[in-house]
Amino acid sequence: MRNKGMLFNVTGLMAILILAAGCSSIEVATTPGIGAPTLAPTDPATVQVLQGPPSQPFTELGQVTLEADTGTATAQIEAKLQQGAAKLGANAVFITEDRTQAVGAELVGGRLGGELEPETGRVIRAKAVRLEQ
Repeated sequence: MRNKGMLFNVTGLMAILILAAGCSSIEVATTPGIGAPTLAPTDPATVQVLQGPPSQPFTELGQVTLEADTGTATAQIEAKLQQGAAKLGANAVFITEDRTQAVGAELVGGRLGGELEPETGRVIRAKAVRLEQ
């Protein structure tokens, strides 16, 4: 009977670890542009994610910066871009930079004689814009 309880504890722990490993975190920062108009927030679902600068006239509202795990799904990244741009009143956003870089470090091997190993992640910068109709 004791082994059965141990089996459930191990199984539960494994399930928690699998769920935690499947989660990815995305940090979002929005920076209003200098001299940009201050607009009311828009609905994130209405913000277009463009592949490059728009061909039609637009007003630049600011920058959205994301830090994400390297394996983060494109749909999650686009949703966070939409949310960040919407805070600035944008109706479109386009990526200006997407790269992998060191975003932190982890001490491996203990405090005495350990080494710092860099942690890498994706850093994405995008412009939040208001397309003119």
